[in-house]
Amino acid sequence: HSLSKRKDKRFLNINIVAYPENLFIAELCGYEKGAFTGAINKKVGLLEEANNGTVFLDELGKLEPHLQAKLLKIVEEKIITPLGSSKSKKIDVRFIAALQPEDIKQNKIIPDLKYRLGYPDLLELPSLNKRLLIAPETVIKGSLREALKKLGISEEFSASNEAVKRLTDSTFNGNYRELESILGVAVKLARLNKRNEILPEDLKSILKKDAVKTEE
Repeated sequence: HSLSKRKDKRFLNINIVAYPENLFIAELCGYEKGAFTGAINKKVGLLEEANNGTVFLDELGKLEPHLQAKLLKIVEEKIITPLGSSKSKKIDVRFIAALQPEDIKQNKIIPDLKYRLGYPDLLELPSLNKRLLIAPETVIKGSLREALKKLGISEEFSASNEAVKRLTDSTFNGNYRELESILGVAVKLARLNKRNEILPEDLKSILKKDAVKTEE
């Protein structure tokens, strides 16, 4: 997005599982006051807010088929109609979608939507474990930066070579949020010992439960 012609416009991240099924399309397209019970005010839809920008649909495989069909029409026509309104609006949005490999294998995406979004042109992202093997310092440095940001810590912090190896030799069941969480706890332990560097001992108790040695 930052390298595209849309870089000055909004990048909107929509996590499918974060929205109630019965309100998903209304959140995307907006709604008029009184359109349904609880609609006490008019609301501009997310897609209209992101007009001329990029919309990232995360966990698309978790969207029910009947809602995928409605989303397909929006992606194809680039037209939205707020719930409770008879007026349609044209939008110019680039759609990007992410889904789990098993969602493709299990055909959880309706074919027309899958192909409209560009299948089979897929960018397969390696797991966190694979990325740690490929570029451990880069991955850990980036995750540490995010952990510090969430903790509101502005001071410089680093991980020792031994700590990096300890993390690289571990297997993670989750994604970057898991690694960021572990690093966040390690930062707190290091600060208790008046250090701005994460050492293996800061990770020992955390990784004992959250990860296991790959050689084991």
